[in-house]
Formats: sequence, C-alpha cells, structure tokens
Amino acid sequence: MNKTTKTKKKDFLKIGRPRFKEILRRYFISCQDRIKETKSGKPLLLEAKIPTIEGLALKLGVSRHQLEMWSNQYEVVGDAYEKIHQIQVERCVNGGLSNLYNPFIAKIILARNGYRENIEIADPDKNKALDKIGNALIELAKNESEK
Repeated sequence: MNKTTKTKKKDFLKIGRPRFKEILRRYFISCQDRIKETKSGKPLLLEAKIPTIEGLALKLGVSRHQLEMWSNQYEVVGDAYEKIHQIQVERCVNGGLSNLYNPFIAKIILARNGYRENIEIADPDKNKALDKIGNALIELAKNESEK
C-alpha cells in the first residue's frame, strides 16, 4: 500500500460512515427544486437543484476525483454515486416530459447518465411517430420559453 492510498483511506475514515451518511442525507434534502404556481395554475421552476457528484464533493470538502476514488473503495460511497445518478435520471425524465425542465438540458444530463437519443424500432411508421412526438415536445418547450 503506497502512501497516497493510505492517506486517502485515512481521509474517509476521518469522516466516517455515519457522518458521511448524515452529510449525504442533508445534501439530498438541500437538492429540492423551488417551484411556484403561476396564476394559470402551471408550475414555474424558480430554481433547479439536481444532486450532482460535484455538489456532494463540495459538501464533503473533497475533490470530485477524491470522491470517485472513495466510491471504488467504500460501498457506501459507491451507493451514493448510484443514487445521485438515479435521481438525476428520474428528475430529468419527469421534468423534461412535464416541461418543468428545459428539454435540451434534460437531454444532456440523460446522455451523461448513459441514455441516448436514437431508438431502434423495426416499424418505420413508429419511428416517424416518435420523431413527431419528439419534435412536438421541443416545439412546445420553445413556445413556453417565449411566453
């Protein structure tokens, strides 16, 4: 075991599993969108706060790289990584479909989480229908942002 590895393990051990879990819990609580209902009853996103690896690293006072190394060494940190990605996907899919989030930004975040745009369907008519739906969602988002 080299000195670098020993130091990095020691850093996590200074934080400890219970304190890490508490910091993680508080971080997830702080990652709530601020939404206001408009006069027409539609939700208006005032601030999007999706949890990120970078945000958790900042809360812990470590670098993103350090947190990534811990995720490979400690199951609790690896589980936190997975949960952050799951929340990102769930919020981007639902927020993108409801037009609460900008669909272009949601698409970028989903791509970073392993999702891709092209869908292979054997029936070309279904592909055309999906393209029309996708274009309609993008057009709806453009119209909403112009209001």
